[in-house]
Amino acid sequence: MRRFLSLLAAMLTLSVTPVQAAPELPPKLLVVFFDAEWCPNCPSVRAALKQVRADGGFDASKVLFVTLDMSNGDTTTEAKRRAKELGIYDYFEKRRFSVGYLTIFDAATKTDLKRFYRTASSEDMRRALQDFLAE
Repeated sequence: MRRFLSLLAAMLTLSVTPVQAAPELPPKLLVVFFDAEWCPNCPSVRAALKQVRADGGFDASKVLFVTLDMSNGDTTTEAKRRAKELGIYDYFEKRRFSVGYLTIFDAATKTDLKRFYRTASSEDMRRALQDFLAE
């Protein structure tokens, strides 16, 4: 019985020992949509972005898609917090928290690589992402 209890204790210890996951590499590109419900330009950008994401083909380990919603005070507060977390708050603040566009950033340097406004198509966005990933 004592041997059984020792074996059981060892098994339980093994089952609760945390396993360290392999470190994840940061994505190459950060795609940020600056959105708001009241924005007249946002629906066309939103639709193009939705199409790009629906078509797939962009590995989540290489491209991180984020929407920062500034529809009201609460969502703007959360968007500011998220922008700080992503390291793009200065960009966000410099543009005076404007909405209605999408920006592709180099995820490592936070460099603004390209912006898309309401006239951009999903194909334009897809091509730009493919080009930046190929570099």
